[in-house]
Amino acid sequence: MSHNPYTPPAAVVADSPEAVQRVRPPSIKVAVWLFWIALGIELFVWTQAWSDVNAGMISGVRYLGMLIGALIPVWFYLKIRQGRNWARITVLVITLVRVVVVIAPMLKDWRLHYFMDRTTFFALILEQVAIYTALFLVFVPGREWFKREKS
Repeated sequence: MSHNPYTPPAAVVADSPEAVQRVRPPSIKVAVWLFWIALGIELFVWTQAWSDVNAGMISGVRYLGMLIGALIPVWFYLKIRQGRNWARITVLVITLVRVVVVIAPMLKDWRLHYFMDRTTFFALILEQVAIYTALFLVFVPGREWFKREKS
């Protein structure tokens, strides 16, 4: 028997089984849509604030920074969609901080909402309802989506 270095290996080669695709639960699909809706409302509110830039109440650089800050959650929402547990916890923590820093003072002093028009005020309320509902869906009925797969 001659040894030919170009002969294929004699060992049986089997393809690995296809990776099992996880099916995203409906609660996660709805939660991600609610996150996107909340982001759309946030961007709507920032477009309404453009008149504050034109009036000189806030600088254009500050407005741009706040607008970029409003777009950061996009990455977290995509990671939640993929089932990353750290992303849902991070969004929860950011939301809790936002409640303490933004929402609580607004509830404490109802005069603060007089500085914005009714459309903006109700848009912010609708945004908060969407975020809280999405967080509920992610943490309660959708919690199985975030458990690690055992290899």
